[in-house]
Amino acid sequence: MAASGGIRNGSTWSDDPTLKTFTAGAPKGLLPDKSFREGFAALAPLGLAFDGWMFQTQLDDLVDLARAFPQTTIVLNHVGGPLAIGPYAGKREEAFTEWRNRIRKIAALPNTYVKLGGLGMKMIGFTFYENPEPPSSQDLEKAWRPYIETCIEASARNARCSRAISRWTKAPAAIRSCGTPSSASPPATRPTRRSRSSVARQQRRIAWRCELVPLIVRVTRV
Repeated sequence: MAASGGIRNGSTWSDDPTLKTFTAGAPKGLLPDKSFREGFAALAPLGLAFDGWMFQTQLDDLVDLARAFPQTTIVLNHVGGPLAIGPYAGKREEAFTEWRNRIRKIAALPNTYVKLGGLGMKMIGFTFYENPEPPSSQDLEKAWRPYIETCIEASARNARCSRAISRWTKAPAAIRSCGTPSSASPPATRPTRRSRSSVARQQRRIAWRCELVPLIVRVTRV
C-alpha cells in the first residue's frame, strides 16, 4: 500500500552531554521497545509512513525496525544524523565510515527512503558559523558532498532518496542537483507564509506518497 500520510518521530538519544542538546526527549532504546512497536504496527494498515529522526549511533535499530515491518514505508531524516562532535570530536573519518556502513544497510531495504538535508546542524561538526564570513557554495559542496553522494549511491538502484525541503536553514547559497552548487543567488529575504505553505504541501506529496523526484538539497538564507 502506498503511504498517503504519516507521522514524524524524534528518537534521538545519547548520554553524551554534548549531544543532549540535540536529543528529542525520547527514552533510550525507543525503536526496539515492545510498546512502541505495537503502535508502529498500526501504520501500514492505515496507509501511513514513518518519518524517523535519530543519530547515526541508532541506525541499527532502524534497520531492525524496517526488517520487522517490511510493509511500512520508512523515511530517514537528515541523512541519518551523522556526528562529528561529542564522542566523535576529532574523529570525522572514523565517524563517517561508521555512518556510511549503516546508511548502506538501510538503503538495501526496499521500504526505506533517505531525506537529503540537515547537514548545516552543529552536531555534524562543520564550523562555518565560527568564521567571520559565510561559506560559499563551493565550501558547502566540498564539505557536504561525501554525505550526499553516499546516500545517492546507496539508494540509486531504487531511486529512494528524497529532497528535503521541510526546513529553511541558515546558509548563504543554494546547493542543487545532487550536491552541485547552483549558479543562482539565494533569496535575500525570508520566504513568505504562502511560499512556506506551498513548500509544506509539496513536501507531503514528495515524502509521504514516496514519488520519485529530482534529487535536490535546498539551502536558503534566512
